[in-house]
Amino acid sequence: MNATLSQSGRRGFTLIELLVVIAIIAILAAMLMPALSQARDKVKETTCINNYKQLNMMDQEYAQAYDDYGLPSQVAIMYTGKFQPKGTIYVLKKGSGSDFAKGAETLRLRQYTPPFCPTYKGGNQNTTDQFVGNYYGDPAINACFHKDHYAPSTMKKYVIKKLPTIRNASKVIHFADATTTGFNDPVHIQYRHGGTRSTCLFYDGHAEMRVPDSITTANITATASGNNSI
Repeated sequence: MNATLSQSGRRGFTLIELLVVIAIIAILAAMLMPALSQARDKVKETTCINNYKQLNMMDQEYAQAYDDYGLPSQVAIMYTGKFQPKGTIYVLKKGSGSDFAKGAETLRLRQYTPPFCPTYKGGNQNTTDQFVGNYYGDPAINACFHKDHYAPSTMKKYVIKKLPTIRNASKVIHFADATTTGFNDPVHIQYRHGGTRSTCLFYDGHAEMRVPDSITTANITATASGNNSI
């Protein structure tokens, strides 16, 4: 008899109670989503910064073998049977082609595995709009300090200097997210992370995220950074 009463005394959740539970779960999920999104963005930023530090090490290795001069924005390699200049970033990137791989081997350069920037989602996302796109997720080199083949330039924004002699090294950008593989102006900098932050590696070896208003010609060109006379 007691068993019968115990069984009949049980009841399940009512529809209203189930709806309340679902509503609470939905509210909690909505509260957690921004935090999870921020956590994912932070992981991507950290990964990107670490990749840039590895790129800096590759450039330092090159400088040790080439009298303290860093990588130029272009290097001359055998490409389709001809000796011609090609973007250094493509030489450093795996998958660019056998000619680029051979060029890296000849110069004793390590290649990185793309995508370099974790914000890259695939396809050709190259764009001149600094707030969108990805340029294949590739990094970019400061072309003002890494002129093609170290050719002298009459333009004061360019200079060829050995890495240890660059003044204001903690303020001059070495590599960064950009709309091109080589940048010489703030307009080329690309804010891939959340549309508001760009990963920048400086000549002193430290890397950080920068917002648009914090990057000027003083962070890029030789003249404005104090590395060339006016």
